[in-house]
Amino acid sequence: MNVWHVGTLACAVISLLLLFIGMASDHWMTDISSHRGLWRVCSLLRCCTYISVRAYLHATRAFLVIGVIVGALACFALGALFSRPKIASYSLSMVAVIASFAASISILIAMAIFTGVTDSDHSYGWSFGLGWVSFPLFIITGALAYKLHSQQ
Repeated sequence: MNVWHVGTLACAVISLLLLFIGMASDHWMTDISSHRGLWRVCSLLRCCTYISVRAYLHATRAFLVIGVIVGALACFALGALFSRPKIASYSLSMVAVIASFAASISILIAMAIFTGVTDSDHSYGWSFGLGWVSFPLFIITGALAYKLHSQQ
């Protein structure tokens, strides 16, 4: 078992977990009496789903879901790499590299859309921060996976 492999898998799992938690929670934007996320808005003790959703929110959701799917592919490839280096003719380490970088690009697009369109009446919450943190972590995962690939 390679230390690079374990570290790369740990980084991929942490990146995916932070992205998933950030995407699912309701603290993307906050103010004194309410907070809202990608899926619902909460004021005081009551939360409800959005009745109508603006296009930028659909785009943010879509790119984050793509990021989660591709990030999960990277985690799967790194996990399967423990038992075999290739599936068919595909190198699992190179699949992890490409998937990690694709996830980071998708997350960057989603976060840039959300950041560029949201109003300044609210402040950003911790969920928004988790989304941004997952972006460089997937870049680090891709770099570590590339290092792992070059060692094979």
